[in-house]
Amino acid sequence: MKKNLIAIIALTAALAASTSAFADTVQISEEELNKPVSTYAPDAMPTPEIQGDIMLLNGEETDVAAPVETASYISVDVTVVKTDSDVDGIIKTTTDVNNKDDQNNTVNLKITDDTLVYDNLGNKKALSDLTDGSKITVFTGSYEPTPLILPVQYTANVIIINGDKEGNVNADTYLADEEGYTNAANTLKIAAADDTKIVDKDEKEYKGDLDKNDLIVFYGVSTKSIPAQTTPTKVVVLGKNEIALKQIETAKNATPAPTAAPEATEAPKVSYAGLVNVVIGDKNVSDVYAKDNTTMVPLREVAEAAGFTVTWDAENRAVILNDGVYSLKIGENSYVKGKMMPLTLSAAPEIVNDLTYVPAEFFAEVTESATVDGTSLVVTAE
Repeated sequence: MKKNLIAIIALTAALAASTSAFADTVQISEEELNKPVSTYAPDAMPTPEIQGDIMLLNGEETDVAAPVETASYISVDVTVVKTDSDVDGIIKTTTDVNNKDDQNNTVNLKITDDTLVYDNLGNKKALSDLTDGSKITVFTGSYEPTPLILPVQYTANVIIINGDKEGNVNADTYLADEEGYTNAANTLKIAAADDTKIVDKDEKEYKGDLDKNDLIVFYGVSTKSIPAQTTPTKVVVLGKNEIALKQIETAKNATPAPTAAPEATEAPKVSYAGLVNVVIGDKNVSDVYAKDNTTMVPLREVAEAAGFTVTWDAENRAVILNDGVYSLKIGENSYVKGKMMPLTLSAAPEIVNDLTYVPAEFFAEVTESATVDGTSLVVTAE
């Protein structure tokens, strides 16, 4: 189960990174500009290899700073397999039409009342316009909770029906700068023209500021700069995304990465064995026990004291923190943080005396909210 789930998440991450015609803008030739959107081939571009703070591009060494830009949405290109799913609110799609019955290729789309549908030229569509075999691009929030199930399931925030005519789409949080507005991923800068149609989700004219709003941007040709620049034909204003804005602010205030490779030093190993308590502010939790060279701590008591929300998913025997930012399943040594690859720790979560316990490093290495001080795990409250 865990290997299959990791494979699905890795496949989806790869697909999201390669959706250049919709999620990110890449440099493309004039010949490629005349092709349908779905035939762009970013795989033909040289693949950089990152080694610490050194990037090897075609064998040449280049100093780079660690990127901090994160898109507020990820995208995946899929083909609709079944619109009338056996489960209400779910559309079954596949990443490989030649192996559509393989659940490793299946992506179930969760449809909500807020799901928006357009074609790639910006024309408003409806869910009824989707048919079996429709080729679509789906945008899902980077911070949306992702259930730990197979087939993988994503909440469909925006669905783009890809037609034969060329049309590019980007969904992201946009921030104002001197030349216009740039998305959070730093891949696209837009400057509206007099004929740019700017509307809200109800297709009503929007006259407010675009700064710090999530936008769906429809555009044609863009420059080959970084970020690419374009004049959009249409912009749909989705509104503020407080979680994304908080992440952007955190990244902006982070210490810049060095532009030269630092001298390699071995990081000190932290031991989570032998801990006798957990400290959160003035609260002391001593209901801990040793297992597998670590210390198991009560998840809910520690998490809630630290300011996390904790939800129990009885059907999947899973625990979800902060509405899906972090999640885990009882008995599986696989800890999920956002849409990152699952982390493996010293032990799997388990239930003892009706309480869920996790290894101490869950709070240090997954939520990154704790440090070890002697025999205490010190958790910082949010």
